[in-house]
Amino acid sequence: MNRDVKQYEPIPETLNIQTSYRFQINDYISITPELLVITNPEHDCNHDTLYIGTIRATFMF
Repeated sequence: MNRDVKQYEPIPETLNIQTSYRFQINDYISITPELLVITNPEHDCNHDTLYIGTIRATFMF
């Protein structure tokens, strides 16, 4: 009879948080800054949290 019991090790969850807001400059141009935060990338708590920022410009004509 085998009495080896494996301990349950929870897998760290990856959490993605994204936020953005569109600033309308005029009738033809808007700017959208965005921030993305990723915790435990690749479900590994040894990886640092990622902070990614972008700026998008939209030109309508």
